[in-house]
Amino acid sequence: MANGTSDGLSICIDDIVKRLKGLTPTSTDGNIFKVPEHLRSVNPNAYDPFIIAIGPYHRDKKDFSMMEDHKMRFLKHFLERRSEREEDVKKYVEALRALEREARNHYADRAADIISDEFLKMMLLDGCFILMLLHRFKEKLMPRTDSNDNQERGNLFSGLIIKRLGRDLLLVENQLPFCVLQKLFSMIDREGNSSLEDMILHFFSYSVFPDPRLSKIYSESDRKGSSETKHLLSFIRDKWLLRCPQKVSGGNDSAKEICWGSISCGNYSGSINCGTGPIKPQPSQNNRKDLKFMRCATELKEAGVKFRKGKEDSLFAIKFKNGVMEIPRLEIRGETESIFRNLIVYENYFTNEINTKSGHVISDEINTKSRHVISDYMKFMDCLINSQNDVELLCQCNILHNCLGDDKTVANMFNSIGDFVTLSPDNYYFDIFIKVNEHCGQKRHKWIAHLRHKYFYSPWAFISFFVAVLLLLFTLTQTVYSALAYYK
Repeated sequence: MANGTSDGLSICIDDIVKRLKGLTPTSTDGNIFKVPEHLRSVNPNAYDPFIIAIGPYHRDKKDFSMMEDHKMRFLKHFLERRSEREEDVKKYVEALRALEREARNHYADRAADIISDEFLKMMLLDGCFILMLLHRFKEKLMPRTDSNDNQERGNLFSGLIIKRLGRDLLLVENQLPFCVLQKLFSMIDREGNSSLEDMILHFFSYSVFPDPRLSKIYSESDRKGSSETKHLLSFIRDKWLLRCPQKVSGGNDSAKEICWGSISCGNYSGSINCGTGPIKPQPSQNNRKDLKFMRCATELKEAGVKFRKGKEDSLFAIKFKNGVMEIPRLEIRGETESIFRNLIVYENYFTNEINTKSGHVISDEINTKSRHVISDYMKFMDCLINSQNDVELLCQCNILHNCLGDDKTVANMFNSIGDFVTLSPDNYYFDIFIKVNEHCGQKRHKWIAHLRHKYFYSPWAFISFFVAVLLLLFTLTQTVYSALAYYK
């Protein structure tokens, strides 16, 4: 029996040793990764591409076979821009081979399983497709003499297809290392007539974020850090959303100089706090409990809080002062949920990696990227929206513009996104949470709200109340007058 036990233990140890030796090294810089299953299970469609696969995670699915043909056509157009032949593709493959190790390190897993030739082919086809998509979308209003080319452009650049492509290119699992795009772009755009960053902004500002103004605000100073961009989703978040200095009030009279940036949902342009300026002080221990809960919009209204559409072009510039909460307008479209979910997953996964690697000393740049700004915003909105009644109220105040039609669907969207987002103690809106809870805790605000709800809920109710007060005053005056006349 002893020998049998010893033999079994030896086999177990050998198996463990074999598996340990067979483990492939995990990339320490992996910023393109599979969405964790506990997040994916809530809404799988939010993380899966609709019409095109970029990178290794969805490349084997048959649903994208048509777009694989388009990739090959776009590679041909890529070569034609430099009047090159098919055989000239060799120099681009060789250029990407020099980047292969760097590109593989961007993937957290799966990329290690792809042999070198297949990996290079994938990088070339995906990279050329994205670049030509950006090029040709920018030139889509220019007339072309080739009838076949016009037909292809018409099919590919229809409104629905462009929206789906833009949405697919911002999925966490559907990314291509930015260094690949930069290398290929440098090899075909030697004249320098346009920058890669400008083309990216031009495409996304008309597709996923339809606000043409956003494509014109990318300055030369913003391009200096492009070498550190990981991929398109990283670019949109770090180089587009987390920038533009403005002043914002943190729920009190003192304005703080912080860093804001632009984001657009639907036809709305907004901003987020990236925190490169003075950081908000940590809440005291007595106030930490107030961060855990804030009443929904309808209940806050009952407590005397008024809601108004924010005046600033800053989606995340939420303010609360003197019982009035100002929230910038957000347009809810079909792509909104998917974009927010993928931004939050990337933000929470990759920025946590930055925190871990940075140790105790966090530079301004790392501090900017490590902040969960979008997660904080969505958690705030999740607290504010519990039901379709809250959505209806915010729509009436022009804070939400519901393009989906059903208020309950919008409420469910915010609630489901907020389920896996924790309310951190350094949340950007902690001072608003505290101010709102303090406001609602004062009895005079409750009394005024009750009076307003009972007697001033409509013009006719106000008129009735006013007439009743006049009658009461008239009766009182008559009584006093009669009493004075009697004693005289």
